[in-house]
Amino acid sequence: MDSQQHPTVSSISQIPVPAPAKPPGSRSPANLTLPMAGAPEIIRAHQKDTYVSSVLSDHLLSAVRAIKGSRYVHVHTSSLTALASFLYLAATTGASSKTLGEEYCDLMYVSETIPKTESGLPAIPSVPSRWTFVAVQSLGPLVALGLGPAIKRSVDRLVARSQAQDNVQTRKSSKRSSPSTEPSLRTRLLVFLQSFISRLPIIFARATAIHLALFYFSGKYYSLIKRVLGMRYMLAHAESPEPPGAMARGGEYHVLGALLLAQTVAQTGVFSAARNALSSVVERIFKLQSLTESSSQSATTVAGQGKVVLKADMTPEEMISAISQHTTTTTTTTTTTTTHTHQNPSHKQIRLDEDPSAFAFIPEQSRTCVLCLSGLRDPTTTLCGHLFCWECIAEWCREKPECPLCRTANLEQNLLVLRS
Repeated sequence: MDSQQHPTVSSISQIPVPAPAKPPGSRSPANLTLPMAGAPEIIRAHQKDTYVSSVLSDHLLSAVRAIKGSRYVHVHTSSLTALASFLYLAATTGASSKTLGEEYCDLMYVSETIPKTESGLPAIPSVPSRWTFVAVQSLGPLVALGLGPAIKRSVDRLVARSQAQDNVQTRKSSKRSSPSTEPSLRTRLLVFLQSFISRLPIIFARATAIHLALFYFSGKYYSLIKRVLGMRYMLAHAESPEPPGAMARGGEYHVLGALLLAQTVAQTGVFSAARNALSSVVERIFKLQSLTESSSQSATTVAGQGKVVLKADMTPEEMISAISQHTTTTTTTTTTTTTHTHQNPSHKQIRLDEDPSAFAFIPEQSRTCVLCLSGLRDPTTTLCGHLFCWECIAEWCREKPECPLCRTANLEQNLLVLRS
């Protein structure tokens, strides 16, 4: 009887085991790459973060209002809003974690200024880059708003001082045979700097609009500081395939980018010279036509009675000059005699703290304005029925169109000044 040979453990371990079959279309981890985020995901995440930051700002304003009062919050609203934005970004981006908007859209930061890792994956932004973004994004507008007027005043003083020195030099050189009336190089440079600073907000607004248009085209950087720091968004998940015939991802934003770019180009003054020249020609034609008709009728009016004198022997240039002087004088007179009721009221201001008999139906506890904490001046009511000073509530509604007490929506034109 033949003896049967049973396989040993060592022989079993040497039997080759076939690898499991990979599903079609799958990739190995070494070849797996994540796509960069496009404009739709970035805009959706930014909207989510803006909403969360506004909610945090409202809670911070409410807490400070309970401690310091409404007047303090009214004066420091912009600073407190910037502080809320800074705290939100510092607790998320500064701490190398995701914001709620990034969690919502499954985004992660990558850096284009740092070389890729050994595995070929993009590197994450450095800690200094993150904190630079946090500081500039949240506190940059507030710092610019505070330093801009101060810098402008300093440059204005330097220009005035330099022009005064030039005037002194002109007086000294007037005694010579060839006096120099041309401003110095320092004055010309300061005047150029003064003009540049005055136009800096417009330049920054146009640059921001162009940058936003480029973002709609490329979908790379949503803000200028991210472009400077090279911080981009990458999707933390594989991109789902597009259905056949569907528009490319982010393609619908190309139209918006083209419209924004066209609007910016039109506002930069590329066509302003042609537009101004055409309007001046049309205006001149209409003036000459009306003046010719007046000249043919030998129209003569009395000067000094608010009318312009037109004579038949006048040339068209003389007629235009006479009408321009009359229009300037009339406009100046009208502007001088016209006042706004809310800036310079013709009536006597009503002060409830000085006249207890005024509006006696208002109870004592309601005769104080909660915004300035003084007696009501020109009592004004909102749609919800709360009373404030006219100047206080008008300024409040211009910045935040709602009631300071109950948060009911209230526009400035809905305010009602009480009159006895």
